[in-house]
Amino acid sequence: MTVRLDGIDLVVFDKDGTIIEFGLMWGGWAVGLAEALTAATGRVVAEPLYAMLGVDPEGAVVVPGGGLAATPMGLLRDRTRDVLLDFGLGKAEAERALESAWHAPDPVALARPLTVLGVLFVRLRAGGCLIAVATTDDREPTERTLASELARAPSRAAPRTKHASGGNEIF
Repeated sequence: MTVRLDGIDLVVFDKDGTIIEFGLMWGGWAVGLAEALTAATGRVVAEPLYAMLGVDPEGAVVVPGGGLAATPMGLLRDRTRDVLLDFGLGKAEAERALESAWHAPDPVALARPLTVLGVLFVRLRAGGCLIAVATTDDREPTERTLASELARAPSRAAPRTKHASGGNEIF
């Protein structure tokens, strides 16, 4: 199937759930975080944590509109602290538990693209399209994920993107 790109100047992709399988990375991370916080506090905090994150623990499924679906990591950490405080932990105990249990998933190791992104992006660029990726994720892991995926492209002619900040970067 050939798709005509005539008249298309820009293609915008949402990252999580559209070009990257979201649940595989984040659902498992949420379950691991609940287990680590339970171990660190001696209290089962999974239920309020899953509610805040918007995770169905049965299949480690991220619920659309939940905390994981639209909240940057720094704010998720703050909200996790709030869950611990609401659960009755003191501030110092909540901070110790977070120090012990909190970690961000490795986006390069765990990201699973829903297509071969390098091929897709190179073909779009060859057709004259600019490419944008929208995400609520933090910038650094997003850039690492995209760079890793684009490095797998059969052509080393990686697309050039322009950030809202005005800087051009290869990824």
